[in-house]
Amino acid sequence: MSELKEIREKVLVNIKEIARQYKSKIEDAYKRVMKLEHIARREGLLALEYEAEFIPKETPLCNQLTEMIELVVDGTDSQVIEELMTIKFFAVHNFTGIDALLYFLYARSMLMIQAGMSAWLIEELFNAVIPEEVTTFRQKRIMLEEYKKQKIEDWKSVLTDEEKGLLCGMSKQLQSLSKEEWKTIVSSNGFYGFDKVLPYMGEDTKALAKNYMNDYRYYVIMRSPSTVTEQELEELNKELEKVIIKMRGKEEKKSILDEIQKCSDEEIQLLLRNIDNLTLEVALKGAREGTAECFYRNLSLRLRRLIQEDMEYMGPVRMCDVEASEAKIIEVARNVLNWEEVQRR
Repeated sequence: MSELKEIREKVLVNIKEIARQYKSKIEDAYKRVMKLEHIARREGLLALEYEAEFIPKETPLCNQLTEMIELVVDGTDSQVIEELMTIKFFAVHNFTGIDALLYFLYARSMLMIQAGMSAWLIEELFNAVIPEEVTTFRQKRIMLEEYKKQKIEDWKSVLTDEEKGLLCGMSKQLQSLSKEEWKTIVSSNGFYGFDKVLPYMGEDTKALAKNYMNDYRYYVIMRSPSTVTEQELEELNKELEKVIIKMRGKEEKKSILDEIQKCSDEEIQLLLRNIDNLTLEVALKGAREGTAECFYRNLSLRLRRLIQEDMEYMGPVRMCDVEASEAKIIEVARNVLNWEEVQRR
């Protein structure tokens, strides 16, 4: 591929020296681009438009990166993007030094994202500009992965008999699930402790999980294990049992927040003004669709998007944390609304 050839030729002059002087800026650009790649692969190119709104204004070349994202989102032909970026570089910006390098890396990366190229190829683009004596992004990633793999093996080696028993019991419960039950378990509204316990399960259970999860999430779970205590395992075991019972129709557990549907929009808006975002996000992770919609429709579009994005990046949460957040909301409702009167409606 020959896109941005003229810019690349200019950037290649003293590229290693520039990269050596501005390692932190290149690393920040790498993290930003990899986040964009992840969003595009998971949600599609259109999702990048929303992400572009939240790029900090102090980010080097913020306006240029935002413009590149907009061109990609609009479905502009890659050759047209290449030509526009090249013309603007020389006719408008004519960057030098680190700005020229960042401009090239951003432009080239966005074209690669648009083409659906793999993350490791984009990583290699950034690795190519790193001086020999500096640890590459690939080396850092491998080192981190090895560290995490060792961490999980170390934890397995010191499991108590009680912890082994709990994991074995949870693994058997998971293996007994039907196809549809598996899909529920691994969904964002399923078993909130799933990501924590999966790395410690047997290979049979891991294989089943991989069948019903997207590859990226499975990769992240297995490469970023969380160390859990015996007490946490006990709580997660009880939570898994509740989820399975509920899925099989033996128990219909309602959330106390379901009563919020009796409130008027004005009351819900008053309530929202007195609740912090984190409390709301955790509570909504366990809310029914209708209940969550009561909150969503009383938020601005921007805030709704922000909260939903935070919830997605938050990943699974424990049921006890959901219940604690619900309790905080109800306490606020008692102070700003007549909650008992709402329940009697």
